[in-house]
Amino acid sequence: MNSPDWLIQGGWCLWLLIVLSVTSLSLIIYKLISFAKLGLNQKNEYKFWLDSMPTIDKFLFTGKHIRLHHPATRLIQFCVAILPNTIEKQVFEDKVTIKAEQEIVQLKQGMRALEVISALAPLIGLLGTVLGMIDAFQNLQQAGTKVDPAMLSGGISQALLTTAAGLIVAIPTTAAWHFFDNLITQHNAAIEHLLTEYLSLPSTRKFGS
Repeated sequence: MNSPDWLIQGGWCLWLLIVLSVTSLSLIIYKLISFAKLGLNQKNEYKFWLDSMPTIDKFLFTGKHIRLHHPATRLIQFCVAILPNTIEKQVFEDKVTIKAEQEIVQLKQGMRALEVISALAPLIGLLGTVLGMIDAFQNLQQAGTKVDPAMLSGGISQALLTTAAGLIVAIPTTAAWHFFDNLITQHNAAIEHLLTEYLSLPSTRKFGS
């Protein structure tokens, strides 16, 4: 089966953009699924834990709280679990801070790749355009006095194909990256606030109990 003409005309730059588009789409779907599994659409989860601070142990160990994969729940579970085995407050705070950072790192998985694709796609498209223009003018030069305007216009249209493809890949990828980044930033701030409130509880002073 022969490839479409536009696919052949675009050259290797267009093929590379197709690979980037598939990668970007896969990452976006992966992020949406992973965020859904974590329950990140439930921002009131942080409010629940903040409101439950005085009796936080009851919710953890009676099984009444069902969103066990949410970052807020996992962080509180970790805090309660290590508290009896920690002697010094500074050690406790360091461990909890590392756990909070790990939760954020997990949320950021795949974000760097999306950022790189959003930056590279238009540049690769521009490179394909420049290479196409060079090829078109070389053909024009070789034609000598027998210049056909269709030769130049055809070459330019082929060259601009990669620019359009680069923008088609970059625009939705950039939009998705900003959406995910904004969501992660909100959860990062909420986790920091939750952690601050938990560390201020009187129960966190009873180390090694």
